Amino acid sequence: MSEAVREPAAARLVVTTILAHRPRPGRQHELHNWADAVVVAASAFPGFLGAQVLPPTSPVRPELVLAFSFDDHDRLAVWEASPVRAELVARLRELVADTRMVTAGELESAVLGTSGAARTPPRWKSAGIVLAGAYPVSLLLGATLVPLLAHWPTALRTLVVAATTVVLLLWVCVPLLTRLLARWLQE
Repeated sequence: MSEAVREPAAARLVVTTILAHRPRPGRQHELHNWADAVVVAASAFPGFLGAQVLPPTSPVRPELVLAFSFDDHDRLAVWEASPVRAELVARLRELVADTRMVTAGELESAVLGTSGAARTPPRWKSAGIVLAGAYPVSLLLGATLVPLLAHWPTALRTLVVAATTVVLLLWVCVPLLTRLLARWLQE
C-alpha cells in the first residue's frame, strides 16, 4: 500500500475521488507503477491532501484502488483538467480492462466505499449510519477501554479512545452498516 498525506486547510470541504481499475492480464505491476506516478503528480498540485494505492486482492477485489483527496472541489477540478493528468490517463487505457470512479465529500466516502454507488445518499441518512455505528462503539469503549486507561492523563486517554472510535467506525461499523442498509441509502 502506498500512501501520501498532507494536513487539510481548515475552512474547506474535503473531496475524495476513488478509482477502481481492473488491470489487463499481466499488467498489474505496470498499473501499480502508474498509480504511484499519479500520486506523485497530484501531490504537486495545490489542495492535495493525500492518497492511497491499494493493490488488487484477487479474486475478492481484482481492482487496484486509487483514492486521493483535495481540500475542495475547485482544486480537484484544477488537477482533473491538468495536462499532467491527461497524459497519465492516456497511458492508463492500455493497462486496464475497466475503471469505476466515485467522487464524494469526506463522510460520503466512508459511506460509499469503493462500491461505485449511483448517487450520494442524503446527508441525514449518512449521519444516521454514523450515529448507528458510533453509539454501540461508544458504549463498548466506555465499558471496556476507558476503565483500563483510567490512570492515564485525560488528554492521552481521550486521544486513544477517539482514535479507536474512528478506526472502528471507518473500517468496521460504517462499511458493515452501509452493506446492510444499502437499499435504504439509495432510496
